[in-house]
Amino acid sequence: QEKLVRTGAGDGNVSFDNPRAVTLMCRLMDVYDFYYEILEREGFDGKGGPIHAVCNVSVNNAFAWEPAHEFAHLATGSDYQFMTTNVIAHEYTHAVTRSIYSPVGSPETLALGEALSDIFAELAEDYGDGRLDGDCDWLNDIRNFADPAASTEDEGSGSPAHASYYND
Repeated sequence: QEKLVRTGAGDGNVSFDNPRAVTLMCRLMDVYDFYYEILEREGFDGKGGPIHAVCNVSVNNAFAWEPAHEFAHLATGSDYQFMTTNVIAHEYTHAVTRSIYSPVGSPETLALGEALSDIFAELAEDYGDGRLDGDCDWLNDIRNFADPAASTEDEGSGSPAHASYYND
């Protein structure tokens, strides 16, 4: 996993005595392993590109971006809900898809990118025990894939539960 070049707590501390940084690193390594061992993809860009991972950022969310596709930058907020394998895999998948194509344009294109990230996050979560055996829960903080009607998203949330809620 030497491609994972830096993990820190967002405060300049790059040592591994920060429990949140260690949690992020361990879960990111699980996601990396899923992509490498199951999908035979080395790194987010397929070329072993470096990943900068930071936790405890000031925005309580999780996100990924790749400046000019030179490296993937993954950041998580201070709340542990943003440090689950599911969330980390979701954001990592955004880095993967953006290294393949630029998902810009229509709301449908962006929704497909979210769907891909959600699905691959569930698969990475399932692989967390070292095998794909269907034991993922098909849930994340706002979407329930097993029972979409039970999702907590609603009209106007910015991430609708059903296509009929999209407004142009």
